[in-house]
Amino acid sequence: MKKILKLFLLIITTNFAYGQMEFSDNTAGQKINWASYNKSLEKTLINVNYDGNPYLYDSFIIGKINPIAGVFPIRYQIVDDIMQVQTSKDSVLLIDKKNTNYKININNKIFQSYQYNNDYFYFNVLTNNKKYNLLKRSYKKFIAEKKPVNSYSTSKKAYFTETKTEYFLYLNDEKKIVELPTKERKLLKLFPHLKEKIKSFIDNKKIDITNNNDLIKLINFIDK
Repeated sequence: MKKILKLFLLIITTNFAYGQMEFSDNTAGQKINWASYNKSLEKTLINVNYDGNPYLYDSFIIGKINPIAGVFPIRYQIVDDIMQVQTSKDSVLLIDKKNTNYKININNKIFQSYQYNNDYFYFNVLTNNKKYNLLKRSYKKFIAEKKPVNSYSTSKKAYFTETKTEYFLYLNDEKKIVELPTKERKLLKLFPHLKEKIKSFIDNKKIDITNNNDLIKLINFIDK
């Protein structure tokens, strides 16, 4: 089934007019900053046919932005790493990614913005530990339409595709993020003082360090 995508999803990072606006929603005296965009840009955008979607979920999901009181229709747009909030039928705002205090709950998945490599990114927070927390980032990208180059070739419609998943550790004491290696040998180097215990746990529990659930078990074990 054909879908229509307004290409603001692809050029959002360059065409957004990011301005800070203070939005008060009677949240017990708390206020939240949003990043807004210029809707007049939509008039110049191109429509394309595509398969797939750039979102975590197709539609807006009722979620929470802790510590702000209340609930909001929220949608995570993975391609450009932005959180969209539908504040009214015709109004969509973006959560200010530079505010790292917000814990965004979408369908029981917790997302939080962290500063990493001199920028801000949303991470799916998978554990809630004292020392080490497991973070996850998933990626999608847009593949443009492939047009036939001659009468013998066929066209291929544009589409979104999942590209990769990466895992990270947040070191609570150091307030620092490190990428989690996918090789056991490199992972053990992160914890030289626990190397033997971790290796034994991985072997005994048959832990796959590329598996989401196994990594949660491993990090919870390391944090004890």
